[in-house]
Amino acid sequence: MTFDLTGLSIFLLAVLPGFTAQQSRYLIVPRSIEQKSTIEEMGDYILNSVLIHMLLVAVLLIFWHGKILGGISSPISRDGFRAWLWNHHWSALLYFLASLTLGPLLGFLRGIIALRQPIRSKVLTLRWCRKLLSRVGVHSFLEPDPVWYGVLKNNPTNELVFLQIGMKNGSRYTGELRSYGLVADKEKQKDFYIVNAYFQAPQAEEYRKLEVDGVLLSFSDADSIEVIKRSRIL
Repeated sequence: MTFDLTGLSIFLLAVLPGFTAQQSRYLIVPRSIEQKSTIEEMGDYILNSVLIHMLLVAVLLIFWHGKILGGISSPISRDGFRAWLWNHHWSALLYFLASLTLGPLLGFLRGIIALRQPIRSKVLTLRWCRKLLSRVGVHSFLEPDPVWYGVLKNNPTNELVFLQIGMKNGSRYTGELRSYGLVADKEKQKDFYIVNAYFQAPQAEEYRKLEVDGVLLSFSDADSIEVIKRSRIL
């Protein structure tokens, strides 16, 4: 098996920047409990990478007028690409590092847009646009956010969300909400994760602190959930 520098370079540029962007996006937008297929995940990585490279190439063409890119004798020639990569290895390294730096920035931007949904919010204010989307069958765009998602999300950045969960078997949990899956209201299997958790057994009068990092629970096992929001003390 021979070492293919061209294939490795294409893989690093096509996947890694998009991977960092997707992981940064998950820091803002809760990850869905519905697992994506490998093809779907890879498609997200490649899409993010394409957006990053489009921006970087545009910057190169504006500020360097194609002097560096013009050194490639034939973009589709493997030997030509190898020669260019060797002659401009420092430039290629800086470009790769720049793409990795832009990855988290793109991920944060896409996460903020996904949360605020400025385009969707604007569209929903236009009556004719709602009718058009409904006529062509694009109903998902018109559906409101899940009720539980709007209740549990912390609007200010310094806000903490505490839950008191009554389970169907009579036991109770309480703790600070750390994360949850983003799915529709109709999905019963919605997982959420609490930390600094306390547990009360059925018929018990007091809570006891759980000596664990956190507790992963499911909405389908809960009978009721009390939500308490408090400002974080800075």
